[in-house]
Amino acid sequence: SRISVVPAASGSEMLQERYCHDTWRLLVACILMSRVSSAQVKDKCINGFFDLFPTPSAFKVSDDEQVFEMIKPLGLFDSRIKGLRDVTNRFLSMSEFVIGLEKDYKPAGVGQF
Repeated sequence: SRISVVPAASGSEMLQERYCHDTWRLLVACILMSRVSSAQVKDKCINGFFDLFPTPSAFKVSDDEQVFEMIKPLGLFDSRIKGLRDVTNRFLSMSEFVIGLEKDYKPAGVGQF
């Protein structure tokens, strides 16, 4: 596991701030939240996802059908699963976890807002 430096809270109560202490969870939450307007659906799916897959290693050994059932209410299943797998594999395999928008560093399904 990797340990991150915990940033100071902004006080804005953004969903991302719940996960700012954990890089993998933050990126997963962003992938799951993208293009979903309902806060209730986001909360339910993200909380359920982390209940089933509390760590990157737990997610890595999961099958896509199990993931699909959890994220079904969010839509865009194939691209979300692909992005989740890519971020997780990079997170677990890179000696230094670096992502960005450049081709070699850009995970699937992640981009500018």
